[in-house]
Amino acid sequence: MALCWLLALPLLLCNAVSVRANVYATNIKVNGSLSAVGVPLGAAAQISYILNEPASGGVIIKISSTNALVRTFTIAAGSPGTLRGTNVATWDGKDNTSTPVAVGTYSIAITASSQGYAGWAQITDDQTNGNAVWEGRGIAVDQNTNSPYYGRVFVSNAAVNDPGANNWLGYQVGVLKCNADASYADEGGLSTGGYPWAGDGFSPWHLEISSADRLYVNDFTTNGQVVAWDPTVAPNTELLALRPDNWTNLSVTLSGPAISGRGTNQALWMADAHQNSSSQAGLGILRYALLSDGTSAPGDKGTVAVALGGSLTGNPVDVALDNSGNIYTIQGNSDVGDTNNRVFRFPPFNPASNSVAITQADWAVGAGDDTMAGANGLAVDPTGTYLAVAFTGILGSGSNGCTRIFFTSNGAPVVNLDLGVTISGLSDHQDEDCAWDAVGNLYYIDNWFGVWRAVSPPGSNSATTLSVPTIVIGGSAPGGPAPVITGITETAGVVTITFTGATSDTAADFSVVAAATVDAPYTKVGGVIITATGTPGQFQASVPTGGSGPTQFYRIKRIT
Repeated sequence: MALCWLLALPLLLCNAVSVRANVYATNIKVNGSLSAVGVPLGAAAQISYILNEPASGGVIIKISSTNALVRTFTIAAGSPGTLRGTNVATWDGKDNTSTPVAVGTYSIAITASSQGYAGWAQITDDQTNGNAVWEGRGIAVDQNTNSPYYGRVFVSNAAVNDPGANNWLGYQVGVLKCNADASYADEGGLSTGGYPWAGDGFSPWHLEISSADRLYVNDFTTNGQVVAWDPTVAPNTELLALRPDNWTNLSVTLSGPAISGRGTNQALWMADAHQNSSSQAGLGILRYALLSDGTSAPGDKGTVAVALGGSLTGNPVDVALDNSGNIYTIQGNSDVGDTNNRVFRFPPFNPASNSVAITQADWAVGAGDDTMAGANGLAVDPTGTYLAVAFTGILGSGSNGCTRIFFTSNGAPVVNLDLGVTISGLSDHQDEDCAWDAVGNLYYIDNWFGVWRAVSPPGSNSATTLSVPTIVIGGSAPGGPAPVITGITETAGVVTITFTGATSDTAADFSVVAAATVDAPYTKVGGVIITATGTPGQFQASVPTGGSGPTQFYRIKRIT
């Protein structure tokens, strides 16, 4: 039996979506709530959702009980409900035969479809307030389909400027928080997290959000400290994930972060960009095992996974991993005619089996290619097919800045965004960082124009999102927040699902439900053992599977 989060394998252990789609539904709410909502018998419920672009192929909304599909809404393209931004549909509490449904809990699945584009196409508007960012340095997108913040876009802004009459939040120092349509997050579009960012162009720096919904932000000014928050970047959720006690010496300048693994097997990866002395070599790429709270252990200096002296001729400036553990990194060579390679893939590194650091790359590209000048950020798409790299361009000129996509298998080019593209009479670009969402759209920061953009892959497509909030007909909603899956593993025919709830919850408050497809009716799974992990609000479910069987999608259901 195999596991995956977004792959079609014998057993699907997540609330999955197609990885090739460009339009998809996020921020699904019931009566304005991101958690379960009680609705009186016979009363209507409002279902709202955000589309990141128009659904040119229409939208289908399915409402199911635990044992049957009860109502389907089909919305034609161009109609309300298929438009970019917030859409609202009303369910009158009746089934497809106009009969009122019975008392019970009902789930919502929204499928958005698009006719697609002939090539990679920008789907955001540079004039939208939420896309404005003054000194954008890092970008990340929440790919956790079991999170109410699924699809949220995070952008770090590292210098302040006058926000003007439009009050652009991206012109203030901190982390910009936007929905998938570039509108500001409900609780506020910007947060410092209570952290004293320097605002000097390097603090905050790159960022990444883990599968457990924890946002990690790099402070490049402080030798590379990494701070973590929940997806709201609320000050009371701050954790110091990487600190001075984790540094080998004060010469390191750690850039990243990258997060690999799930649950209790997560690791933090950093690249030692080593800006303090051009004459002293850095450490290469470091791996830190993370504790259950998502932070590195006190005094852990990390393990050198990729060292300088082989394929890496200089200090790396960022790092990313695919689901197979392959390591990708870049060198920020920005001089004209530089003969060193700029983009690399190295084989997986496992501290238990790799006795020494890796030095030889599987492949390397970019030697003497000035269209790859100033590599500054990179990201691998969810399928592991594409590697995107953001290039700032030739040093000091802004020329040749672009974002390029390569095949991860061999480094062959796929497409070059921005290079040679004239916008508002200007052809220079300064691309700082890039990221992917769960359905295969690419996001990047063009600092020359002071915006972040989203780009859709070519081809027609669709994606289904199962909502976190449920509708409880004829009763009050279960107490506490909706549970969020944080990790899934499978061993010897037993699936282990880790998830979070409220700190006051007990294991008896939850059950596991499953379905053969993401939008099919979900039924309770028998033989499940749910236990508390010892940390308030964190739980583990053990689900027997027998090691084989049909495709299954699992969710954690609150029952009290």
